[in-house]
Amino acid sequence: MKNSKLIILIIALSVIFIGIVSALEVKKSEIIVKTEPSINISVTVINPNTNEELQTFSGKSKKFGEYRFTYYGVVNQISLSASIMGNDTQQVIKNEKFGPYNLGTPTITINFTLSEPEENEIIEADVTNETSNITESETNQSQGRSPILGFVTRANIKFSKTYYYVGAGALGLIILIIILKRRITVKSPMEPNPNKIKTDKKTQSKTEVTVAVQNTAPLNSADTEKRISELQKELEQIKSEEKLVQLQRQVFKERQELNKLRSEKEFKAQDFKDNSKIK
Repeated sequence: MKNSKLIILIIALSVIFIGIVSALEVKKSEIIVKTEPSINISVTVINPNTNEELQTFSGKSKKFGEYRFTYYGVVNQISLSASIMGNDTQQVIKNEKFGPYNLGTPTITINFTLSEPEENEIIEADVTNETSNITESETNQSQGRSPILGFVTRANIKFSKTYYYVGAGALGLIILIIILKRRITVKSPMEPNPNKIKTDKKTQSKTEVTVAVQNTAPLNSADTEKRISELQKELEQIKSEEKLVQLQRQVFKERQELNKLRSEKEFKAQDFKDNSKIK
């Protein structure tokens, strides 16, 4: 009964876990910043609803004036705050905000240059073959502000949200299989190993030697003493332990009988003396 309740509880927890993972659907968008060639740039991803900084990406633009990164998160919309920094001083030369944009859009492109202050935002639905073949050479230094709302990877890494569903389902299934296996598995009775069977040695039963006990009481003390003497002689010749015990018991009984006869004899003698005095 307890095992059944435990299995039901585990199944319920697995369903709840899968539901939570499904609710936290991870979405991604590739951000393309068209800017000056070979300059230091920093882009911060912001939640437009709470103004919370989710993640910061820093690096150097390509020689042809392009900086790329991919953002993964669970929010519906994001805003971008881009900054251009001097290569020598590392001071912020220019800063602008863009957005909000719908997270999950394959590509978000913004124009952010020193010579052209006007913003030209392009949101592309599909990534062209030319841009997909370009690989990032610089390392993006990310500063995670929230452990749940974002993940940082290179632009050329392919990511699929189905990994989360598959992982959650596999985890629940493994737990369920382990519990069911422990419950269903019944240990089969162990068959005796014929090689380990030991044949019990039959011990020869000891023959009990009984000593005939005279039921009739001896007539006098002389006969009793004679019988005791005979028993003692026989006792010396007996080597069997069981017979020895029986003989010892017999001797004890005979001595008791002797003491009884002596007591009766003394009592009769005393009674005879008393009667003689009375006469």
